[in-house]
Amino acid sequence: MGLSAALMLGRGITMGLMNAVGTVEVIGKHLGDPLTFAAEHDRMTQDRVIPWYKATVEFDRARRAQMDVASGGAPPPQPAGPAAMLGQAFGTALLYDADMFRAMTEIITMQALPGEVFSRPGFVGQVMAAAEDREAFAPPAPSRAELLGMLA
Repeated sequence: MGLSAALMLGRGITMGLMNAVGTVEVIGKHLGDPLTFAAEHDRMTQDRVIPWYKATVEFDRARRAQMDVASGGAPPPQPAGPAAMLGQAFGTALLYDADMFRAMTEIITMQALPGEVFSRPGFVGQVMAAAEDREAFAPPAPSRAELLGMLA
């Protein structure tokens, strides 16, 4: 995982605590059996922590790509594939639909994994309806060239 995502999302400590709590649970059940302890600790980590790690890496990579495009002054590329299109629509929908905003909050605060949220009945349709005929949000900011000009 890029350190920037853990820091940007504030997930590093949370993931560490998730692992620590899980470790305590595994110790409580399997301290007397080192082989079972190791296997159960690995299972707990795979089930509890790794999904969040992977989701954070995915977010980090997508955000890095956005920053790379922005720093070059190029317009953002059009999303390629259904998942990217849905992600962009979700980013737009959460600005106009309170349910979408709450769903993003669940993801950001690690209450539900993105896959859990997006697999809810009717959720994808609600995302697409809320984003329909609305432009993706672009924060107001100077281009890289404009910023460099201001600093010169």
